[in-house]
Amino acid sequence: MPTTLGLVLGIIALVVVWFVVLWLAICYTIASVSGWRRLRQLYEAGPFEGPTFKFAGYVGPSRFRGAALIAGATPVGLYLNVVAPFRIGAGPVLIPWHDITVSPPSGGPIALVTFEFPAARTRLRVQENVASKLIAERQRI
Repeated sequence: MPTTLGLVLGIIALVVVWFVVLWLAICYTIASVSGWRRLRQLYEAGPFEGPTFKFAGYVGPSRFRGAALIAGATPVGLYLNVVAPFRIGAGPVLIPWHDITVSPPSGGPIALVTFEFPAARTRLRVQENVASKLIAERQRI
C-alpha cells in the first residue's frame, strides 16, 4: 500500500508542476503576442499612485476578458497593468500621452476605440465608455 500512495502523490506532484509550467508558458505567450513585452521594454513603470479601474479590452490581438486590465491616468501618461493571475510576463507600464494616438470608435455592434502605441507596435482597443473614462481622466488632470 505505501508504494501506491507514493505513486499517487508522485502523479499529483507532476500534475501540479505541469499546470504551473503550462500557466507560465501561456502568460508569457500572451505577453509576447499582445505586444505587452515591447510596452514594458519602452515604458516600464513602478507602482501607480492614483485612482485606477479595471476593464476588459484587447492589447494587440490578445483579448483580456472581464476586468483583466487595469488603467489610470496621470499628467505624464496612461498607466496600464494586468490583474495578478495574468501579470506573469506583463506588468505595469506608463505610456506618455504624446506617444499615444486615439482613433474614433469603430463601426459594428460594439464600438471599440483604439489607442495606438506606434513605438511599441501595438494598440489597446476598448469599448467607447471605457475610452471616454480614460480620456476624461487625462483631461481632468
